[in-house]
Amino acid sequence: MYFKNARLIRMSILQTIIVTAILMATGISAGALAASLPERISFQNILENKDIAMGEGGALFQDSDGFMWFGGSNALIRYDGYDFRQFYVAASDEKPNEKISVKFTQHIFEDSHHRIWIGTRTGILLFDSNKEQLSRVKDDGEQLVMVTTTDIQRILELPSGEILACSLAGIFIIDPKTLKYTVIAPDEKSDHGLQGKRVNGAYVDKNQDIWFATEVGIEKADWKNKHFTLYKANPENPELVTDNSVADIISDR
Repeated sequence: MYFKNARLIRMSILQTIIVTAILMATGISAGALAASLPERISFQNILENKDIAMGEGGALFQDSDGFMWFGGSNALIRYDGYDFRQFYVAASDEKPNEKISVKFTQHIFEDSHHRIWIGTRTGILLFDSNKEQLSRVKDDGEQLVMVTTTDIQRILELPSGEILACSLAGIFIIDPKTLKYTVIAPDEKSDHGLQGKRVNGAYVDKNQDIWFATEVGIEKADWKNKHFTLYKANPENPELVTDNSVADIISDR
C-alpha cells in the first residue's frame, strides 16, 4: 500500500512539473489558464426536439463549405450550424417524383471537385450542390455486380480523378463524368488477382500503389497493371500483420 501511494505521489509531482514547464514555455500563467476554462462543460443533443429520426449513426463528415453531414440508418441530414435539412432520393427510375429517405449511410466523401459521394448499404449516391438533390449511381447490365445491391464501405478519389468504392463485393471504379463503373471482383484462382471479397478500406501511397484492407489480409495493388499482392498474418512474425481481418488503412507522416 505504501509503495502504491508513493508511486502516485511521484506521478502527481511529475505531472505538475510537466504542466508547469509547458505553461512557462508558452508564457501562460496557471491563473490565466484556469480563468479561461469554463467551470462546467455541458453537452447538448442538437437533434433534440427535432422532427428527424436519424436512427443509428453511420457516418459523420464536414464538407469544404463547412456544412456538417450526418448519415444514419433512417436519414441523411445536413447541418449549417442553425438548421437541419434532410435529403431524400428518388424511389426508382420509374418513380422519380416519389422520394424516400436515405437508408444506412456508411461513408460520406467529397472529391477534389467538391462533389459529395454517399456510400450506403444499397449503393452509391451523388449530391448535386447546384440542384441540391441526390442521384443514384445506376446499375450497369454489362457488369457482373450490381452497385445498387452492394454494401459500400469506403469511397476515395484516385490520382486519375476516378472514384474508387470499397464494398462487400469487391472494388468499384467509377467515372465521375458518366457515372459508369467497372468492377474488380475477387479472383481466388489468380495468384495476382484480388483475394478478399470484403474490401473495407483503401489507401493510395506516394507511388500511387493502392493498399486495401480486406477480410483475408492487406492487399497491395500495382494499380497500373491491376496486380495484387496479399500480405497475411504470420504467427512466426507477429510484428507484421497480427490478424487477417483488416478494418482500414491509414498512413502517418
